[in-house]
Amino acid sequence: MTPAQAIAAAKPGDVLTFALDEPLGAVKLGTKQTRVTVKGGVADSLTVYGAEHRFIGLKVRQPVLGASTTAACIRVIAKDVAFDGLDAEGSRDLEGYPNGYGLVLDSRSANISVVGSKVTGFWAGVVLGENPDTLLDDCEFGRTRRSILLGCPGHRSRLTRLKLHTVTPRNYGGLGDHGNFIGFWTADRDIEDVVLDTITCEQRDGHPVMGVSMYCKGNRTGWWVRPSLHNIVVISQHTQGITLSQSRDAVLERLASFATRDPRGLPARPKVQFAPMLFLKGDVGTVKRDVWMAIDQK
Repeated sequence: MTPAQAIAAAKPGDVLTFALDEPLGAVKLGTKQTRVTVKGGVADSLTVYGAEHRFIGLKVRQPVLGASTTAACIRVIAKDVAFDGLDAEGSRDLEGYPNGYGLVLDSRSANISVVGSKVTGFWAGVVLGENPDTLLDDCEFGRTRRSILLGCPGHRSRLTRLKLHTVTPRNYGGLGDHGNFIGFWTADRDIEDVVLDTITCEQRDGHPVMGVSMYCKGNRTGWWVRPSLHNIVVISQHTQGITLSQSRDAVLERLASFATRDPRGLPARPKVQFAPMLFLKGDVGTVKRDVWMAIDQK
């Protein structure tokens, strides 16, 4: 029985332990599986159904996929899943850019925690699907082609102690070419009580990268209700540092945005929408403390 087959056959309460560098192949936990713990090992991909699973010290190394794709390396369609010490690394497309999605939380998922983990080298790092009670804590996410964190966090999601770095947009050179450290949106439902706390977004190579963007997608009706943004620093050659739109009763505290110089000798770009905080559509009952920006001309 292969490691992947052993995991697929695991019973509730089983703990499967593998050597740190033991190949596992493509790993899948089925819809009827619950309470399986996987320790160690190196998977090519991971698909998680069921509930109450835990992964400790798992590595995922995405095989070369060839042409550019948004295929998910890790997909979670489950509830009550915990990743502790996850280390996921993507591959390159035919043009040499990071490829695929790193960690995708399906809209049917809830109460997913990712702690002390690292997801790097993908088209997008972590994609959220309006999953309630998501926890991303003490993690490093970076080296993406587009957004590092993308999608819609669910109610009571908490993103804390994160280090985000290095976005390499395709066709770098135009003002419209940019990625996002964080690109979150609402749709037709309000999203309540999302917390972003102690997050560093840093891009030193001059690629234009937007910082933290939380908005309502298109002409939808959803609002950010009681969002809390604390202790966030954005260092980038960006057009927008920290953006929050269509929000109600937000708390914004100790936010800083620094626009760096372009390595090609161009000055920082204070475009029309350049701001550390830009309320594009709606701003009701917001509390702001120590919100500021600076332009680094060194």
